[in-house]
Amino acid sequence: MTTSMAELRKHHADLNATFNSGKTKSITWRKQQIKALILGCTEQQEEIYKALSLDLGKPRPSCMSEVGGIIKEAKDAYYDLPKWMDITKVKTPLMFQPGASSWLQPQPLGVGVIIGPWNFPFTLMMQPLLGAIAAGCCIVLKPSEFSPNTSNVLKKVVEEYLDNEAFRVVLGDASVSELLMELKWDKIFFTGGTEVGRKVAVAAAKNLTDVTLELGGKNPVVVDKDIGMKTCVKRVLWAKMENAGQFCLGADYMVLHQDIADEFLAEFTKLHQEFWGDNPGKPETIDKMPCRIVNERHWQRLYDMIVEIEEAEPAGSKGEIIYGGSATANKATLFIPVTLIRDPPLNSRVMGEEIFGPLLAIITVPSIDAAISFVNNMPLKHPLAVYSFSNNTKVARRVIEDTMSGTAAINDVILQVANNFLPFGGVGASGMGFYHGKYSFDTFTHHKAVMKRSLGWDPVFGDRNYSLHLDTQALEKLVRMIFFSGGEVRDPSLFEVAMKRTIFVACLAASVHFGKEYFF
Repeated sequence: MTTSMAELRKHHADLNATFNSGKTKSITWRKQQIKALILGCTEQQEEIYKALSLDLGKPRPSCMSEVGGIIKEAKDAYYDLPKWMDITKVKTPLMFQPGASSWLQPQPLGVGVIIGPWNFPFTLMMQPLLGAIAAGCCIVLKPSEFSPNTSNVLKKVVEEYLDNEAFRVVLGDASVSELLMELKWDKIFFTGGTEVGRKVAVAAAKNLTDVTLELGGKNPVVVDKDIGMKTCVKRVLWAKMENAGQFCLGADYMVLHQDIADEFLAEFTKLHQEFWGDNPGKPETIDKMPCRIVNERHWQRLYDMIVEIEEAEPAGSKGEIIYGGSATANKATLFIPVTLIRDPPLNSRVMGEEIFGPLLAIITVPSIDAAISFVNNMPLKHPLAVYSFSNNTKVARRVIEDTMSGTAAINDVILQVANNFLPFGGVGASGMGFYHGKYSFDTFTHHKAVMKRSLGWDPVFGDRNYSLHLDTQALEKLVRMIFFSGGEVRDPSLFEVAMKRTIFVACLAASVHFGKEYFF
């Protein structure tokens, strides 16, 4: 099933008409839609679990965490929405007083489109949709064609539970996304690969459309020699196995201190075998795996990465496989084993591309300085996340502070994404913009700057529009006092701050008492 340009134009026109009617601006309507979203996810959860299992082989606990996370975030949004929709008061300079106030007025951006990925096909569509509902926007959703079962369930939830005058789902391949980019939207939200992200950015630029890009990158794990080895290995192994490594936040490569590299690799191998044995490619073992590769094309890409290392001439010129490899890979079951590659060169595919699978490159370095330098000099800069492991807080924080990434975590991997009080998003090649929790609301909202003044008070600037009879010399003195006083740039004392405010207020009071002619 696909969607024609005529259908897309109709969706676009219908949603613009709905938004222009003003119905989505009501807090009552928004809360109704959030409740409906919660109800749809709750009542259709078994269908969602089944779809995720069919598309990606996800076990039930992983499916439950996806759906449960959306329900939890939606409940938080429901209760916090009045506070989000309220104005945010900001300071107003004394020179505009008395009778002046300023604030930020949140307003929905309008009609938008959300284009989602296949690796978390339900969560990564519903999270931005929730933000759009809370903000009062109308949305067309385009889920990935690589997760068709989940896309169909998503369409069912939206059509049966949400207001179809404000929300539509369109299905189809990449050509549908290209057609969507030909229309003028008020907001584009895209999650996917960097190359497609560039095309989306170009399309958005043609209409000067507000765009959020959630992309990927090569996320490093920097490990100091002063660590709790077992805990570190468990957390990294879990992160590599989660969704079979098909995770934009997953560990892409590790930069290990050379003093602990052998110990780390031995512990990693030991722990993996404890869970999945010597041959994790067996059918009975695969059923216990966190996930499988999504399709044959992505399986082949990962397999070719491994083969490039195994068949390199001379041997070892593309790195050394310490664990795993192509022997147990199975195209029929879309299985790729966890594979550790030690010291691959930068010109290898493993280091030149985002892996997005259960392969993990291991780079050994002599110091933290060398680790930071390696990360900062990678060809693919600005990853979505940097992870730092160390018992020394100063060392761990230094890694975070001296590298650039969209997000970061210290002594753990991936879990920062589960904290909805933190914004989630990339920087540079890993994306632009952010969302989750209140930040999802902000992503689909324009915070308009507003200043209000009283019509009854205008002691200083009352005659600013009547320049013919102004005493320009007196006015120049006033402007200097307001904008150019203070001398050199330094931190003022509390006494100086108090005196400046007192003098300014005294001038205002004098102008009111003696009339505008006192200054002008």
